[in-house]
Amino acid sequence: MKDVEEVLTKLAKANTLMENLIDLAMDDAKISQEEKDMLFSINENLASYAEAIIETVSDGRVDLSEKEHLRDLEKKIVTDAHARAKADNNVSDEERILLNKLVATIQSI
Repeated sequence: MKDVEEVLTKLAKANTLMENLIDLAMDDAKISQEEKDMLFSINENLASYAEAIIETVSDGRVDLSEKEHLRDLEKKIVTDAHARAKADNNVSDEERILLNKLVATIQSI
């Protein structure tokens, strides 16, 4: 059950992450189109991550391949966000702040 609890904690942190990123993006009272694009990408990947977590814990246990799959999805969230930020060949300060928060949170998951 310990593994299941750890995985469910990941879900709680992932849910909080999106809220925190939106709050961070709103610090300057506006969200640029680039920030929106990155936030939408992160949100889409977090939704997939949440689905994977629910599937992982559905049988009451977590095996090694499931843990590895979740780690791969965590990496994908960060990789896709970086790619989205670089899409216009310019990572703004605001995007960099969001990326830093994303990476720090994913590393703590």
